Amino acid sequence: MSDNLRVRRIFEDDMVKQLQAHGVNAIPSSQVFPNKLPSKEDVASYVSKHTVQTVFIAKLINIEDKEVRYPGGSGYGYYGRGVSFNSYYNTSYSYIYDDSYSVSYEFVNVEFTLFDTQSHNPIWSTSSESVDPSNMNNIIDELTGILVTNMKDNNVIR
Repeated sequence: MSDNLRVRRIFEDDMVKQLQAHGVNAIPSSQVFPNKLPSKEDVASYVSKHTVQTVFIAKLINIEDKEVRYPGGSGYGYYGRGVSFNSYYNTSYSYIYDDSYSVSYEFVNVEFTLFDTQSHNPIWSTSSESVDPSNMNNIIDELTGILVTNMKDNNVIR
């Protein structure tokens, strides 16, 4: 579920490719609804007209910026076998001249759920957190591989 049609197509096409490699007959919604995110009614109409057993939904939960602090390389508080001038001075120096640094990353949280079309109940669900999705193609390829492996490990697919 994304209003970004490009990202939606890339994700769906890759997910379908991964599922088909495991013998699953999957169709990307972007093939059926190429120019818009389908409404619930659109999906229900398609499901009732075709033999569709399940519907897989990927839903963006949130995008947030987080700052991650990395400690410096000076080894705070470590004296080894005992206190010596060198270890004491280096550790003390590092408290004054902190060489740690912070980096801001974008975290993208997505929830994935596979629904049974007869009961409308979820069959399988998981979520993911991707860090700094600057190259969407690489992240999608890695993510779909992880999802299909998880589905296989949980006996959702063979």
